[in-house]
Amino acid sequence: MFKELSTSIKANLYERISSPLIGSIAISWFYFNWQSILYMVLSDGKIETKLQVFTEQYSNLNTNIIYPVIAGSLIALLYPLVAYIPFWVWEKVQHAQRALKQSLSMKQQLSVEQSLLLRQEILDKDKQIRKIVSENQDATNQLKDIITTLTEENAELYHKLSELTPPDPKADPSKIQLTDTEYQILNAHTGLKDGHVQIAADIASTLNLDLDKVSIALKQLESQNFIKYNAMVEDDDGKDVPGYILDELGRKYLGYKKGQLANK
Repeated sequence: MFKELSTSIKANLYERISSPLIGSIAISWFYFNWQSILYMVLSDGKIETKLQVFTEQYSNLNTNIIYPVIAGSLIALLYPLVAYIPFWVWEKVQHAQRALKQSLSMKQQLSVEQSLLLRQEILDKDKQIRKIVSENQDATNQLKDIITTLTEENAELYHKLSELTPPDPKADPSKIQLTDTEYQILNAHTGLKDGHVQIAADIASTLNLDLDKVSIALKQLESQNFIKYNAMVEDDDGKDVPGYILDELGRKYLGYKKGQLANK
């Protein structure tokens, strides 16, 4: 407890003593009272004699207290302003030196050796950039090939899944007759990624069919439960159009037709 109290007192005293105001007052006090200090330190007389002489000759309220306090306060206030001027001049000179050095370095011409080194460095950087671009292009092409392969495999698995689906007694695929256009449109719904749908405009463009005929055929297939409405989506013109996906009966029918083609 006493140790902590002592440490706290020392810290407070150090903070007070190191204050610019206290330091300025202390310097001012030494200035106004240097004669009495020298007498008290250097005189060989007794302490009683020293105190008597100090009281008679050097004890003065103005020089002992008032003048040092006033002078110290003025020094503490004015010193930062006075010190700012040489600091400002120094910084201005340093800034001018840096600006001049930069200007001279920009105007200085490169030697032949420096030019060759700089050119070689630029060529090396260009090679690195071209290498990175080439590697990224190769990686992009590989990803495209992988996506194409996975899409084809997904379509194949989708057909196989359709073949494995148990037949529905109420909908025998062998007894269903679709037009060629309806079958083409139905087959265009295979291999869709999760969350993707088919719209009339895309089917008409892919199969090179009339858009009105495709729209009629989609409605017909929907009414027969070969496909089903999934959600409204935005076409290339920014219009909301119905999106369709295969229904269970459509998958069964495509599996049946694929089995027929395999047996031929």
